[in-house]
Amino acid sequence: MKMTTIRRGNLPTIRPSIRLDTDELCHLEIPATYHKVNTRSTSLVPGRFVATSKKLRFLSVSGGTEIGWNSVMRVQLQSGGIYLELSRKTGNGFCSVPDPLLVEATLDTLTRMAKRQLVGLNADATSRHIPQDVRNAAWQCDQEGVSNVVSVALGPTWSSITSFLTVRVAQVPSVMCTFCAETAI
Repeated sequence: MKMTTIRRGNLPTIRPSIRLDTDELCHLEIPATYHKVNTRSTSLVPGRFVATSKKLRFLSVSGGTEIGWNSVMRVQLQSGGIYLELSRKTGNGFCSVPDPLLVEATLDTLTRMAKRQLVGLNADATSRHIPQDVRNAAWQCDQEGVSNVVSVALGPTWSSITSFLTVRVAQVPSVMCTFCAETAI
């Protein structure tokens, strides 16, 4: 699969060699060697990465670790492998893998998706992008029971988000919308 396709969020789904939760999808299983840095030396821990929609697992005969995507701060491509920077102490470091570019693209995309950050968009999708603050405001309107959102001056993005902001919920006679500062009728 092309790296561009993966970076756009279209990840391959594979059948893993381990049992997963029913709502968990496996996107990558590949041999990996963790370079564990000790006080005086570096030991190599052979194993494999299993990257799923929920977490990254490093499995080896000497034990393994599970890393939630929100713990991943950075995935950096390096010669012969990747460097994982985590928000916790264990699991940080260099891992050699047979296809570093594929592993870096997959892990970085899964991290971005889990953190609800944008993944690479094509030119057509960029023009139809709905900013996160607008999404949050529409969700807030929905939670407050607003039955209709009036037009507000949002500049050039208004035409692309009109249908997104139209909220259809149970009719509430008069509720103030915190986003548009108008009373819905």
